[in-house]
Amino acid sequence: MLPDLALYSTSYLSEKTLSILFEGCEEITLRKNELVYVPGDQCRNIYLVTKGKLMTYKFAHDGKQIFDSIYRENSTVGFRDSFSSSQHMAYCKVLEDAVLLQCPIQLFIERANKNLLWVEIVQGEMKKTTQGIRPYKTASKEELFHRIRIMENEGLTQNEMAMILGYSRVQITRLVNEMYHSKKTE
Repeated sequence: MLPDLALYSTSYLSEKTLSILFEGCEEITLRKNELVYVPGDQCRNIYLVTKGKLMTYKFAHDGKQIFDSIYRENSTVGFRDSFSSSQHMAYCKVLEDAVLLQCPIQLFIERANKNLLWVEIVQGEMKKTTQGIRPYKTASKEELFHRIRIMENEGLTQNEMAMILGYSRVQITRLVNEMYHSKKTE
């Protein structure tokens, strides 16, 4: 049995905590490929994904896109940047039409303080940070095929898979072809 390699960032917060933190917050709807924020934007809100998928990423000095995380329903986005800096450090892009609740940082802090939620929030963020994604360049073919199947089931494109796995789109196409060819010969 292969390990379930992390693809999604999860909030690790209980439904009760999420409802306390985001109660009555403004709902926004975003379309695929829209940006929620970019590096240098002022951190003003923390977001809860109620529908759809988002992705955070950065660019290396050589211009290569570096994948960070994918966020889906009940994931919180923007927390780390908000509490480590006054500006966002990554891009946040909509992968699939999304509905978000946006909570102003000050309101989020007030609600967390009032309801004594910081322990749960900090523990949850630490779990998100340490879950990590295995460096796929060192993964076995079996692990890569396993992850590609999961990403295909999630509807990710080969370009998105390439960015997540750290390969080119052409390499992903070759891996997909090899995966299906090896499946037929079994």
